[in-house]
Amino acid sequence: MSNTDLTRLINSIGKSTFVRYYEQFADTSLSNQDVVAVLPQEYPLKSRNSRTAKARRIIREGLEKEALEIIAHAQGVDADTADKAQQLLRRLRESR
Repeated sequence: MSNTDLTRLINSIGKSTFVRYYEQFADTSLSNQDVVAVLPQEYPLKSRNSRTAKARRIIREGLEKEALEIIAHAQGVDADTADKAQQLLRRLRESR
Protein backbone atom coordinates (compact mmCIF):
# COMPACT_ATOMS: atom_id res chain seq x y z
CA MET A 1 0.00 0.00 0.00
CA SER A 2 1.37 3.41 -0.91
CA ASN A 3 1.78 6.22 1.61
CA THR A 4 -0.96 8.10 -0.22
CA ASP A 5 -3.36 5.16 0.18
CA LEU A 6 -2.41 4.79 3.86
CA THR A 7 -2.94 8.50 4.48
CA ARG A 8 -6.32 8.32 2.75
CA LEU A 9 -7.35 5.41 4.99
CA ILE A 10 -6.18 7.23 8.12
CA ASN A 11 -8.09 10.35 7.13
CA SER A 12 -11.27 8.38 6.51
CA ILE A 13 -11.01 6.78 9.96
CA GLY A 14 -9.99 10.03 11.63
CA LYS A 15 -6.54 10.44 13.15
CA SER A 16 -7.80 10.93 16.69
CA THR A 17 -10.26 8.04 16.33
CA PHE A 18 -7.50 5.70 15.15
CA VAL A 19 -5.31 6.65 18.10
CA ARG A 20 -8.06 6.82 20.73
CA TYR A 21 -9.44 3.38 19.83
CA TYR A 22 -6.21 1.75 18.65
CA GLU A 23 -6.24 -0.90 21.40
CA GLN A 24 -9.76 -1.99 20.47
CA PHE A 25 -8.99 -2.00 16.74
CA ALA A 26 -5.88 -4.12 17.40
CA ASP A 27 -7.55 -6.54 19.82
CA THR A 28 -8.23 -9.68 17.78
CA SER A 29 -10.36 -11.14 20.57
CA LEU A 30 -12.96 -8.45 19.81
CA SER A 31 -15.29 -8.88 16.87
CA ASN A 32 -15.88 -6.01 14.49
CA GLN A 33 -19.31 -5.57 16.09
CA ASP A 34 -17.70 -5.32 19.55
CA VAL A 35 -15.47 -2.52 18.30
CA VAL A 36 -18.31 -0.78 16.47
CA ALA A 37 -20.25 -0.73 19.76
CA VAL A 38 -17.37 1.10 21.50
CA LEU A 39 -17.05 3.87 18.90
CA PRO A 40 -18.94 7.11 19.57
CA GLN A 41 -22.65 6.89 18.86
CA GLU A 42 -22.43 10.29 17.16
CA TYR A 43 -21.06 8.41 14.15
CA PRO A 44 -23.76 6.63 12.12
CA LEU A 45 -23.60 2.82 12.21
CA LYS A 46 -22.37 2.66 8.61
CA SER A 47 -19.53 5.06 9.47
CA ARG A 48 -18.54 3.08 12.59
CA ASN A 49 -18.48 -0.14 10.52
CA SER A 50 -16.36 1.53 7.85
CA ARG A 51 -13.90 3.05 10.33
CA THR A 52 -13.48 -0.29 12.09
CA ALA A 53 -12.88 -2.19 8.85
CA LYS A 54 -10.33 0.36 7.62
CA ALA A 55 -8.47 0.53 10.94
CA ARG A 56 -8.30 -3.25 11.14
CA ARG A 57 -7.04 -3.39 7.56
CA ILE A 58 -4.13 -1.09 8.47
CA ILE A 59 -3.27 -3.29 11.44
CA ARG A 60 -3.77 -6.56 9.55
CA GLU A 61 -1.39 -5.37 6.83
CA GLY A 62 1.24 -4.47 9.44
CA LEU A 63 1.09 -0.74 8.72
CA GLU A 64 0.18 0.45 12.22
CA LYS A 65 3.67 1.87 12.91
CA GLU A 66 3.62 3.86 9.69
CA ALA A 67 0.09 5.07 10.44
CA LEU A 68 1.03 6.17 13.94
CA GLU A 69 4.14 7.95 12.60
CA ILE A 70 2.00 9.83 10.09
CA ILE A 71 -0.45 10.82 12.83
CA ALA A 72 2.25 11.79 15.34
CA HIS A 73 3.85 14.19 12.85
CA ALA A 74 0.74 15.46 11.06
CA GLN A 75 0.02 19.15 11.07
CA GLY A 76 -3.23 20.07 12.71
CA VAL A 77 -3.32 17.06 15.04
CA ASP A 78 -4.01 18.06 18.63
CA ALA A 79 -1.19 17.57 21.15
CA ASP A 80 -2.99 14.80 23.07
CA THR A 81 -3.46 12.73 19.91
CA ALA A 82 0.16 13.24 18.83
CA ASP A 83 1.43 12.31 22.31
CA LYS A 84 -0.69 9.17 22.48
CA ALA A 85 0.45 8.17 18.97
CA GLN A 86 4.07 8.51 20.16
CA GLN A 87 3.31 6.40 23.26
CA LEU A 88 1.71 3.69 21.14
CA LEU A 89 4.72 3.71 18.81
CA ARG A 90 7.12 3.28 21.74
CA ARG A 91 5.03 0.41 23.06
CA LEU A 92 4.96 -1.27 19.64
CA ARG A 93 8.72 -0.95 19.26
CA GLU A 94 9.33 -2.40 22.72
CA SER A 95 7.02 -5.35 22.17
CA ARG A 96 8.61 -6.50 18.92
